Amino acid sequence: MKNAKDIVCSKPNFYIGASTVTSKNQVELCYSYGAQFISTRYFSPQIIESTLSLSMVPLPGIKDIVEAHKAVDLGANWVKFYPASDIGVEGLKIIRKYLPSDIGIIVAGGVTPESMEQFWACGANGFAIGSTLFSKDLRLEDLKAKAYKFGLAFSKLRHAPA
Repeated sequence: MKNAKDIVCSKPNFYIGASTVTSKNQVELCYSYGAQFISTRYFSPQIIESTLSLSMVPLPGIKDIVEAHKAVDLGANWVKFYPASDIGVEGLKIIRKYLPSDIGIIVAGGVTPESMEQFWACGANGFAIGSTLFSKDLRLEDLKAKAYKFGLAFSKLRHAPA
């Protein structure tokens, strides 16, 4: 396996990180392999602090405005709105309304090509795609087709007039 540092050096516009990190030890291991950001499913002050201490970007999972502000108070410049399928567009509207505009929001957890436009309109800055793209028995051709739909949906958002 190639080290993430090698990939990042050869592709300067790539950002490589780790998701579903649950401990300080995992943060340190990811750092040793060249991770640039650490994502969690839940709010964890210890993981945010550990990530920042290694000059990586924390992407803590948050479910409400209280957790979002706690993450920002600890130094996070990005939060992961998770799980989006449960919290919904209305939840994101509230978080975006009360969160400083310079704090980025990644939407994750049940995002589909069809739901991306609604989340984007409510202030999402990006998306983390997992279970709605991958499945255990997915064939390569089907993965390519699904990935293409996500890419097309995101491209339309990024190039739409403001």
